[in-house]
Amino acid sequence: MNEVQFVGENLIYGNLGHLAVVLSFGTALIATFAYLFAANNPENQSWQKIASAAFYTHSVSVIGIVFMLFLIIRLHLFEYHYAWQHSSRDLPLEYMIS
Repeated sequence: MNEVQFVGENLIYGNLGHLAVVLSFGTALIATFAYLFAANNPENQSWQKIASAAFYTHSVSVIGIVFMLFLIIRLHLFEYHYAWQHSSRDLPLEYMIS
């Protein structure tokens, strides 16, 4: 079944945010198990490198999630329920950030 596309709808921010959430969750799991394996086998540095790369990717993904949510609220993209419920065009920037 095809989804309805409305004129002027900005779905890229939500799709990028969703991708960042999935990536963040996956890399958090990979980092957890890789650090566990690195702790159990300290002479093998490959698990440590994998864990560090996964944790770095997780951190960047979390920052991306926060940035996408900020953009959705700041640009008043009311097609997203969170922005519709928690923001207003009358709010100054400092209240939108908080």
